[in-house]
Amino acid sequence: MRGFREFGDSGKLAESETIGQSSIIKTAEQQFRESSHEHSYHIHFREARDLVRGVQDRAKLPYDPAHPGGRRYPFAHELHAKVAEGLELSNEELQKGCLKLFTAVGSVLDKMHGVDGFLEYRLESGKVVFVYFDITANPLKTSAKSSEIALIEVPINGFDFDDQDDQQLFSEIVSTSAEEICLRFNRLLQSGDRGRTRTYRRQAHV
Repeated sequence: MRGFREFGDSGKLAESETIGQSSIIKTAEQQFRESSHEHSYHIHFREARDLVRGVQDRAKLPYDPAHPGGRRYPFAHELHAKVAEGLELSNEELQKGCLKLFTAVGSVLDKMHGVDGFLEYRLESGKVVFVYFDITANPLKTSAKSSEIALIEVPINGFDFDDQDDQQLFSEIVSTSAEEICLRFNRLLQSGDRGRTRTYRRQAHV
């Protein structure tokens, strides 16, 4: 597997290399502004999120669980898998698309609201809950824009998958990030009608 390029100061390469970036999100946002007669750059959070969801459903980025062979972005693939494992989702549930991972890199959701990506969990009851995350290669960044956004720190030089230490680091970051995301899902599920009981199972690090 290839190693990532050096991410640089802006962190934008870190985000796009880690979970991908839609090539058509900006067009979708511009069409939304034109149809809503909105002339400012800003789009409200929920509308910005739903634009990302609609675009990715068509573009299948960065990871479509219905086609598990498409592992263009290993971090996105493994994070999705670890969260699914923590929530104890079955293969049948995953095939139905009950857990999806979206990239918001380069979108208004990213630039205005501080969200690089998010996971969507759809329950049997029809209720949908979201956990948002921000990816950074800046070791001095200690928190996301909001407490509702999980912060995921990746190394500034990326991951070299031919290096055993980098493989271990990759696994640790994925596991730690998945734990945080699962705990956030669990808090959200406990705050309302879940449709079923689902408790996050903490994974042991090896």
